[in-house]
Amino acid sequence: MLAESDETLRVYINETHMSYLPVFQQRADARFALGQPAEDVLRELWMASRCYGDHGEIFLAKWPHHQLRRRRLTGLEVAIAAGDADVVSRVGDVLGLDAMTVLAGVESDAVGAEISALTPHFRGGRLVDAADVAGTLAVCYCLALSAIAMTSLESFAASVALATVIRDAEFGTLRGARGGLGRVAAAIDALAAIRARDAAGTLAAIERHGELHAETWLAKAADDPAIGDDARGIVDTTSLALLACATALSVDIGPHLDGTEANVTLAYAGALGHSSVA
Repeated sequence: MLAESDETLRVYINETHMSYLPVFQQRADARFALGQPAEDVLRELWMASRCYGDHGEIFLAKWPHHQLRRRRLTGLEVAIAAGDADVVSRVGDVLGLDAMTVLAGVESDAVGAEISALTPHFRGGRLVDAADVAGTLAVCYCLALSAIAMTSLESFAASVALATVIRDAEFGTLRGARGGLGRVAAAIDALAAIRARDAAGTLAAIERHGELHAETWLAKAADDPAIGDDARGIVDTTSLALLACATALSVDIGPHLDGTEANVTLAYAGALGHSSVA
């Protein structure tokens, strides 16, 4: 796939055209699966992030409201992990949600409709099941990533504070959760630890997310051999984005990395600004 796409990319007209987004994402997955250098994988994500920055509106028009990951999260994660400040800002402007307007309940009708498709919480409703909890935490996660993209520490703190309250209130639902609920809970745990400047806690939460991501990916690959053949979706963009968020807020997990060799994504910590193992 890498060799074939090399030939395709030699004759591209516009390297940020939307048609190349899946190519760059597939190349990142392939390089990750082959164990190629972190910088090479991150460069493919940077190429993908520029596509998101130039054409992110397409996702908001294409995907239904309840598909927050496809609409907003993957683009934000890829841009934050890639780390180009100009691109991050552009992606944040297009795909980000303004935390302060959402938390104050004065967001646009369009944004309100999107959020209401995920959770009743922001319109005064009760969380009645695990899906509501997952949707609420996913919105908080999106608000926090958006705040990082928009370089708003106040918005980041407010988003994470709300997510932490909900996480603690819904402990019974979240305890031992796996799948999507477990992954978003782990992401919230990582953000809370970053906000608290808790490097060891940040590392533990990112490790947990990585384990759940790998578990989910292996299950999908078992069901669909094509996923395993081309390593589609193997890159844990959430964990990469969380590592980058930690760097942005001066939380260094480097001194705590000894003994984490089993989590391949953590090998990217150095490339994303963390120090070497003590």
